[in-house]
Amino acid sequence: MPFVEVKEKERIKELKKNNPKFKKAWEESEEEYRLIEEMTAIRNKSNLTQKELADLVGCKQQVISRVETRENKPSLRLYTQILKSLGYRLKIEKIK
Repeated sequence: MPFVEVKEKERIKELKKNNPKFKKAWEESEEEYRLIEEMTAIRNKSNLTQKELADLVGCKQQVISRVETRENKPSLRLYTQILKSLGYRLKIEKIK
C-alpha cells in the first residue's frame, strides 16, 4: 500500500472549520503542541538524534520519540529535563 502525503496544517484547518469539538480541543492543546514542536526543532538544529538526546536526559529513545510524536504527554519535569539537556530552559511570560 503506497504512502499518502498528509498536509497536517491544511487538515487541522479543515477540521477546526468543520468540527466545533475538534476546534475546542485543538485550541486547548495548541500551546502544548507548539512547545513540543519547538523542542523537536531545537533537537534537530543541534544535530542530535533522539537516542543521543535520550542519553543526555537519562531515558530511553522511545520516550523522546513518544513525546515528539505526541503519543505521550511529557510531565513538566521531563520536559524541563529535555530542555536543560538541549541547553535551554522554560520561561513564563505574560500574555499581552
